[in-house]
Amino acid sequence: GTWTLADNTLPALTDGPHTITVTATDPAGNVGTDSAVLTIDTIPANLLGAITVPDDLNGDGIINASEL
Repeated sequence: GTWTLADNTLPALTDGPHTITVTATDPAGNVGTDSAVLTIDTIPANLLGAITVPDDLNGDGIINASEL
């Protein structure tokens, strides 16, 4: 099919929810519209520090049956 964008530009989206609406028209002139919410989140997750595994006897970061 053919796609068109009203003004041939897309604005930069800021963080937060944005409603996206699409309208489609078929060759017979039937029109359908649907919307969805798109959320932009550019804030990095707040991760905790390194995880220490106290039972890791050989320091390889893996606990296997022999180390239990």
